[in-house]
Amino acid sequence: MTLLGTGLASAAALYIDMPGGRFESALAGPEGKPESLQIRPFAMRAWPVQVGELEHFLCQHPSWQAGQIAAILRHPGPHSDAAAGCAAATQTARPATDVSWFVARAYCTSEQARLPTWFEWEYAAAASADSHDARQSHAYLQRILQRTLAPPATLTHLHHSIDGIYGLYDGYWEWLDDAAALFPQDDARAADGVSSLQLCGGAALAFFHKENYALILRAGALANADPRSGNPLTTFRCVRPRPGVR
Repeated sequence: MTLLGTGLASAAALYIDMPGGRFESALAGPEGKPESLQIRPFAMRAWPVQVGELEHFLCQHPSWQAGQIAAILRHPGPHSDAAAGCAAATQTARPATDVSWFVARAYCTSEQARLPTWFEWEYAAAASADSHDARQSHAYLQRILQRTLAPPATLTHLHHSIDGIYGLYDGYWEWLDDAAALFPQDDARAADGVSSLQLCGGAALAFFHKENYALILRAGALANADPRSGNPLTTFRCVRPRPGVR
């Protein structure tokens, strides 16, 4: 594993090389069988983006502050971390939350990076602390479900994978590259929010491996998140292509 710095004086700015390779997703493919695909090598942030890092970005790019961002890209409600702007540096060791998908994407672009695809995130999250793919372990599936349902952890309490990636299953939902790709059913984001109770069942229909309930919950939660504002559990991390990989 290789650590890559991003230029910010923060441990969370480290990127870790992921080798990629053949990967079987929990999602069902066109014929109802597991989706099998080739994951290209990439580098992923070891930690989610921190509150202080987001504040630094917003100070350097004021057009993305809550009071300046285009109305079509923001929700009229609370937008806490992304509204901080040039506030004094925050020392709280926790991931930035309540971040819109648009702000998250802009932040990653500022690091010459992007948000991960679903398959890149799923590939990284398949690893436990001692295995690169622990998804066949019932004990592992139970552990990640418990962590997914637990209150969000601070950066110092995030669990790590064998690759050195922290917090993939620690009570947070992470934005992916396509905010519209995880609608488990046509009406999953109804304007009145009533359909949110259907998300777990709807999301499960897209999965071949339905025993990974933590992953199903994640798909449902992301489908219900508003790209203009996120929610108190929505955070993000960035990925980069590996040098020389096309």
